[in-house]
Amino acid sequence: MADDVLVPARMVNEWVYCPRLAYLEWVEGEWADSGDTVNGRRTLIRAFERRLEQEVTHPVFGYQISTRRMLHVQARLLAKSLRGEIPAYPHYIPR
Repeated sequence: MADDVLVPARMVNEWVYCPRLAYLEWVEGEWADSGDTVNGRRTLIRAFERRLEQEVTHPVFGYQISTRRMLHVQARLLAKSLRGEIPAYPHYIPR
């Protein structure tokens, strides 16, 4: 078991897709952002920020809050549940 080498799943996916690029990235450590990766990252962040600002209704408390605030409230509820301050964690499943 000590001699086993663990390989990230992402590395395997990239190797299957294109062994040459996987070698350059994972063995040689070469990676350069292109216009596509930069624009894609920017687009993803903008979409994520818009999602965080959307208003949702909390399933337990019933009031409207932003998704960003919902994550904060849920983290606090999880902490209370783990400390035994509340009997059960009231989960939230986003749409």
